[in-house]
Amino acid sequence: MEGQTAVFGCRVSGDPYPIVVWSKGKTKSFTENTPKYALYYDDELDAHFFEINQCSDADTGTYTVTIQNLHGTVTKPVSCFIVTRPEEVIDYKSILRKM
Repeated sequence: MEGQTAVFGCRVSGDPYPIVVWSKGKTKSFTENTPKYALYYDDELDAHFFEINQCSDADTGTYTVTIQNLHGTVTKPVSCFIVTRPEEVIDYKSILRKM
């Protein structure tokens, strides 16, 4: 929803432990926390998270998480869609549970 916080997360493993980088497009990488973007690791969930605060239309697009260590690189895309009305929100978790 517009004005809300979008949260993306991933769990990774590897030896040596990989570096996790979130990005948008080909040139914008998120490397530090700002009032708009937050990057953090949750020990309890053993997961890396990327948050977009106060979402707006400008945040719509494809984001990428890149996992890399000396053995290789894995890149996965994730899409962010910003909507303005609650009825436009799609509950992907409930859709996945039905599959």
